[in-house]
Amino acid sequence: MPGKVVAVYTIVSGIWILGSDALLARWSASESIHRVIMSSKGLFFVGATAVLIYILLRRWEVRVEQGHQERLRAET
Repeated sequence: MPGKVVAVYTIVSGIWILGSDALLARWSASESIHRVIMSSKGLFFVGATAVLIYILLRRWEVRVEQGHQERLRAET
């Protein structure tokens, strides 16, 4: 499940950043280098946060699974 959540987050955020960049391009064509830099920073942020989200969700899944296993052991 963490993989799916991270994939959706990455796709939606990437589209948002690139779409915002396209809107900025319509307003000011003279600042193309600035737009590229800002898009790069935005995409890097999305990638970094996607990794963090994956790690947190994976740790949560492991803890939930451990809880299930402990309950099963307690029942037997």
